[in-house]
Amino acid sequence: MSVLFLSTTVLLYLYFCLSVVSSAKNQVRTKVMVFEDEVTNCDDKDYVLSIGPFSVSRVGLYMLINGKVAARRDLLNPISFKFRIEKCGDKGNPNSCEYYTTWKWDDACTTLNVLPFTKSFYNSHVPKLNACPYKKSVYEIRNYTVRSDTMLNLFPTGGNSLWKFRVTFKDKTEEIISCVKCSFRFATIRKKL
Repeated sequence: MSVLFLSTTVLLYLYFCLSVVSSAKNQVRTKVMVFEDEVTNCDDKDYVLSIGPFSVSRVGLYMLINGKVAARRDLLNPISFKFRIEKCGDKGNPNSCEYYTTWKWDDACTTLNVLPFTKSFYNSHVPKLNACPYKKSVYEIRNYTVRSDTMLNLFPTGGNSLWKFRVTFKDKTEEIISCVKCSFRFATIRKKL
């Protein structure tokens, strides 16, 4: 399930969070940039579905995702998904983190299979992933492309906040089959025109 968890985490992270917004005010161009700080398996455990290594790079308005996902066995539906989000005052002070929100799905695959970005995400897998859930294999995610300005409004971008995520996937027996933690921050960059 780690692969599904990682894939879902990365997709949500990129689809909802890694955005660039430009605006011009008083001859100054402002961009809100998103910087990824971490994407790892939780607690250094060997989950049924695991991720890594993983990389996210920016090319113009797009984010390119490359990495590996390994499923040690075929995963079966339903797979539940919990996405816990914390907002931290700043990167240098981990004690400044506070609970922000939690997203939960009782059947992650049914939800994922209807989202607009899912087909291109599946097609970026080698060997090709036809549908959720993952089958036993080691998958390479190659150049999965996401517009970086998508859905920026989900998170307030002011200040130098660090956002932390912990995403867990459980199978129908409630076993945690994957857990991924990631963090990112927004930075406002101003340029004179």
